[in-house]
Amino acid sequence: MSSAAKAHGLDGTLVAPDWPPLTLTEVRAVLAEFPNLGEPVELLSISPRPFSAASVVATRRQRVFIKRHHHAVRDADALTEEHRFIAHLRARGAAVPKVFAAASGTTAIEIGEWTYEVHETPMGVDLYEESLSWTPFFSAAHARSAGEALARLHQSAEGYSAPVRTWRPLVAGFTVFAAEDPSEALNRYIADRPALNGYLSGSSCVEEALELLAPFHAELLPSLPALAALWTHNDLHASNLLWSDTSTDATAVAVIDFGLCDRTNTVHDLAQAIERNIVGEGIKKAGLDV
Repeated sequence: MSSAAKAHGLDGTLVAPDWPPLTLTEVRAVLAEFPNLGEPVELLSISPRPFSAASVVATRRQRVFIKRHHHAVRDADALTEEHRFIAHLRARGAAVPKVFAAASGTTAIEIGEWTYEVHETPMGVDLYEESLSWTPFFSAAHARSAGEALARLHQSAEGYSAPVRTWRPLVAGFTVFAAEDPSEALNRYIADRPALNGYLSGSSCVEEALELLAPFHAELLPSLPALAALWTHNDLHASNLLWSDTSTDATAVAVIDFGLCDRTNTVHDLAQAIERNIVGEGIKKAGLDV
């Protein structure tokens, strides 16, 4: 592992990554499955994001973005779910990067314990590359542009009829509080996940959460029938957007990272986007140390 490789830690500092960074030898084996993309010659970046390993790679023909996941987080079936949605969005004119298909036709490559995907590098500036998730936009203009980008994405998602994703780690669904009885839905959610069930055994936090959120669910319940199902991004924080330039008036020109996408609804996606971009600021103002 490169001693220079760092990942975003929970306390806001840079820490040693959980996953080893990509290497040129490793990338060469992956791109052998994509002969049209050319032989890799240099790793141009190492992503600091904590749940996978990723790099922009220069080949003899172009630049590509390669992301590697452990099977415990994403297997080929899971990535293919995401890639089908991205293909639909692109076909409807959305500004999302193309996912390259290997010579075999698949867009997800499994080698040993790892699963790989290869994307084009879209136009735009990775303005928030070093920013942690759950931190605010640099300006109100950025926030406004992000909201506009999300609205356009929702329009492009219309007509995509794939069912709700099968259970996987790191997917943001809308199930518990979409139910008439959230207590029953939450208990079923936990029971279906043995590790989570064991972790919560003997804890009162589930009951406390339901008690805290019950008034909000009661307010939401009459409106649930009006929330039309739609496949959504579910993770639209500032660093999952590429930008026109580095100014405070920059506009969002591309949306990336569909790892949390699922069939939810537009209001859920908007709520997720707001949460992703304000929690860090709220913690800072409250003077809390996490």
